[in-house]
Amino acid sequence: MSCAPLVSRRIAVPLMLATLMVACKSAASQDTGATAAAPVAQPQAMATATDTLPAELAALPQAPSTSPQPWVPYAVENGMAAQWCPENPNDSQVPSDRARSTGLLHKPCLGLLPQHLAQVLLAIPESAIHISRQTRSRLLREPQPYLAVKGLSDRPDFITTVDFLEGITLRSFEGTTPADTVYLVEGPFRCIDDAPLVPREGEYVLAAASCKSALADTRLYKWSSGDALADVTAQYLPAPRLSAAEQAAMAPDSLHLDLTQLSQAPVLRWSALLKNRSPGATSDEYTPIDMPASIHASRQPGGALAFDKLEWDGVKFSNLALANPME
Repeated sequence: MSCAPLVSRRIAVPLMLATLMVACKSAASQDTGATAAAPVAQPQAMATATDTLPAELAALPQAPSTSPQPWVPYAVENGMAAQWCPENPNDSQVPSDRARSTGLLHKPCLGLLPQHLAQVLLAIPESAIHISRQTRSRLLREPQPYLAVKGLSDRPDFITTVDFLEGITLRSFEGTTPADTVYLVEGPFRCIDDAPLVPREGEYVLAAASCKSALADTRLYKWSSGDALADVTAQYLPAPRLSAAEQAAMAPDSLHLDLTQLSQAPVLRWSALLKNRSPGATSDEYTPIDMPASIHASRQPGGALAFDKLEWDGVKFSNLALANPME
């Protein structure tokens, strides 16, 4: 059977997830074809980042230590006992706009998150992400949409958008060695309680003492040698290189990371909005200025401004070398 795509708004997502779980339960038991015929080996025990695993993570599935060869869509997730996976990874029903914006270009599976991904979400300090540990623990006991992605190491990468308000995106980048692995997290990191003029579109309305309203921002995390989760954003995300014309055309406070390629390749790209023709107008009245002729066409996909691409090489993110030096 064919199931409806995920909807990510704070009201629609829980309803859609519940509907998917009910509507697809029978389909999950009837799936046949290449996915069912090519199960991945049962997950091997993987070393955790800490000596003592939090109790709420003990029952979560562990990722397999090796990826299927050749790669088979959904084989990893089915091998980890996902509750439901699509019958066809190329289904014409595309995910929601929110899912596409975070790299889910085809429909994900539903199931409990891989243990190592959940461990990162649980370990982020509440003062940074403004979501209580109790809330995150509850989310990890519920099925979430996620995908396994062929990465640069033996263990597959994973990407998920956790069902919390506007969504929390996590994406693992396996390293050349396990110690090199980095985790991208997009969520309510940017508190705007003291910024009344910042547009509220897409805001997370929170109950944390540290923040009541936040916007999405992207962080990179890595386990340190002392088994502590460290924020390595500043070290791993090179700032974009902007020309004077690009700086003049860019809307204030609109620079962000484009994550739309994340389920296809370990690549990020800096992006920004053009200035609004009507300064001070609401987001619903956004009318971008004309793209200046001095800005190269490679910087203009979709009418926005796009800057440097950053590619994960197994150790770090580097500016992606392009044939055209203006790109």
